[in-house]
Amino acid sequence: GFIQKHEDVLSLMKSSKVFVLPSTREGFGIVVLEANACGIPVITVNGKNNASQYLIKNNINGYVTEIHEKYIAKEISKALKKTSWITKEYVKKYDWNNIIMMFKEVYK
Repeated sequence: GFIQKHEDVLSLMKSSKVFVLPSTREGFGIVVLEANACGIPVITVNGKNNASQYLIKNNINGYVTEIHEKYIAKEISKALKKTSWITKEYVKKYDWNNIIMMFKEVYK
């Protein structure tokens, strides 16, 4: 269901072990970055219209797999067994301050 407060959404994410996004159509996938910022690895799927797959570096901040329950289940299992992720460090490049600096460089 719908969760009213953003803080409650983040709390739920932080209490999770893995975030699974089986959507084949994502314009950017900000939820991937939010999950990674919470320290949660993400499992998403290959898909022609799924831009969130390009935010994942396999075995660094999650996994990209095919859209089939057996492949997704396999990646969930792998993610739960892995004890060390670099999600928070990986997602820092998308911090607003870093994005602003990149824009400044482009417009110089």
